[in-house]
Amino acid sequence: MKSELESWLLEALKSGSRGRVVIEAFGTPGVGKSYFCDGLHMRVTENDQSLAYHSIDRYRENRFLRIISKFSLIFRSCWRRWDLFSMACRIVFGFSGLKFLIRIKLIFNFLLVFSVIQMRSKQGRPILLDQGIFQGLWSCCYYQLGSIGSKEASSLRELISQLIESLDLELLVIIYVSASKKVIVNGLQTRAIKGSSELNSLQMDIIKRGLCATSNMIDAIHDVVTSHPKVKLIEVSR
Repeated sequence: MKSELESWLLEALKSGSRGRVVIEAFGTPGVGKSYFCDGLHMRVTENDQSLAYHSIDRYRENRFLRIISKFSLIFRSCWRRWDLFSMACRIVFGFSGLKFLIRIKLIFNFLLVFSVIQMRSKQGRPILLDQGIFQGLWSCCYYQLGSIGSKEASSLRELISQLIESLDLELLVIIYVSASKKVIVNGLQTRAIKGSSELNSLQMDIIKRGLCATSNMIDAIHDVVTSHPKVKLIEVSR
């Protein structure tokens, strides 16, 4: 599957696009999304192809400076884009049972992803994200503590369609990085940059909740892929 993905990606890079092409990794925290994207980016650039790469791990380690850097990026990219701000709010408030501070954090994270896509992707030059739109949706699903119902799925399809139009996306490719629970637990234990995920506690009930959120989101992603021609799903097993 990896060679198939790389062949497809190289062909897409050569052909170019009239709009933005976004390739984003998706999966349970600890599965190795950043590791996979680092390797994919290296192999693509070895073939003399241009691919912008944005990793969530590349921000400053100091929490205060990291927040300032992210706010600066959002301000430069989205301060006139009230449609994107509205979209982030509508996505987050479409999930029930989230605490107020969690909603603010998730809205901020979506605006950051939108800003990165706005700033770093150009027509004909795809961008690779180790955490993107659907990883943000994973967080919403995780904190909701419940499955995605038919009404939420329908609303999500509509919001993704509107978001693709607002960001001028020609193609959104979701690379689902999957692995066994054992691999994920090992990844959480050994990853260099821990982030703020609750799964870092290694409590089995929290990890189980994370895996459940992934399963629910994969069902939702299949639903979106079926209904929207500009969204593609590729699975890579580790």
